[in-house]
Amino acid sequence: MDHDLGTRVRPVTPLLAILPFVLAGAIQSHVGTTAATWAWVIAGIAASAWTAFTAWRAYRLFKAFAARGDRQFDARDKFALAPEYHASGSATKAKWKRRIARQRK
Repeated sequence: MDHDLGTRVRPVTPLLAILPFVLAGAIQSHVGTTAATWAWVIAGIAASAWTAFTAWRAYRLFKAFAARGDRQFDARDKFALAPEYHASGSATKAKWKRRIARQRK
């Protein structure tokens, strides 16, 4: 999942939430009304759970990519800018400094 979310422009992983609805639709004509209703309810719950899990993983990957970009900025990229930016730091580094300062109080 992480590889799919991190390497593709349009990842396939979020689209897997459609699969429970396809299965519920496929069995709807073969079972009774009550069972079909329960199949749709279970499909909705499963799709919601998968979507929430995928969103959580995508958020974690976004944070990891942002941190990696900030480390690259601190190590190399800021020195390609004008000299007045050489003493600057990334947002991740500033957040880390604030956290350390709070712990020392």
